[in-house]
Amino acid sequence: MGKVLVTAAAGGHGSVSPQLVDLLCASGHQVRAMVRKEDDRCVPLRSSGAEVVVGDFLSLASMRAAMVGIERAFFCYPLTAGLVQATTIFCAAAKEAGVTRVVNVSLMLAGPDHPSPICTEHWLSERILDWANLGVVHLRGGFFYENVLRFAAEGIARDDRLYFPFGAGEARVAWVSGRDMAAAANGALFGEFKSGTTFDVTDIEPLSIKEVALAIGENLQRPVAYEAVKFPDFVARIDAQLGDNSYLRRHIAVLATAMGSGRVIGKASDAVSQLSGRQPAGIAQFVADYRGAFSHHE
Repeated sequence: MGKVLVTAAAGGHGSVSPQLVDLLCASGHQVRAMVRKEDDRCVPLRSSGAEVVVGDFLSLASMRAAMVGIERAFFCYPLTAGLVQATTIFCAAAKEAGVTRVVNVSLMLAGPDHPSPICTEHWLSERILDWANLGVVHLRGGFFYENVLRFAAEGIARDDRLYFPFGAGEARVAWVSGRDMAAAANGALFGEFKSGTTFDVTDIEPLSIKEVALAIGENLQRPVAYEAVKFPDFVARIDAQLGDNSYLRRHIAVLATAMGSGRVIGKASDAVSQLSGRQPAGIAQFVADYRGAFSHHE
């Protein structure tokens, strides 16, 4: 098999890419891991056996260099501005390099004219990849459990509370873990699929934020409960993480409104088992993977 390019390899959306690098290297594939900058996160990538390159999604010259010798590629763009331009550049470089399969990380809520610009741009990105005829498989991920890690781990560790602005917390949401998305991506890279095939990638059932809190508590063996907070207070808590990313701020506002509605958002699929040959590892494995982040601070 030819070399595989994994973008956003230092982290990215749901931390899918570094886990995919591990899976690919463990299976003996040649992997080029593209990162935005050289830092400590590159150490485990090289330890896995990957070639690490610094690349820029928005530079054609950079992406051309990253694509040399690549047969298959994993495209994972961060939740920020520039996706449509990055997709166009990625496709141009991939076509020149003769790439035969692209696996694209998208969103379950991707669609035209969505209230969140991120969702609209993911839909447009899908169309560009379809038109490029690169053997693309789209993986529309559910709401990542890693968002709990990113935005609410401190409250769990300090107060045994999962603080989110989701109203009564009754809306049931299709979730997915980065581990399960990586397993699905691994299967999608090498399976036989028609270009443009799209999978919704989720855990085995939708869960409300209340149910997520209870499941986290069960796996930590201590009570954890969801506690609703007002949206401005939530944004104030995570302001440093959001920085000047207006796209992500808008996206979170749209999600908060939807998840406060009480309706079901997305539905469960069997994509993980179909693509990886195993059932989703799910929330129990997610908590086990990040138990340290949820542990009480001494």
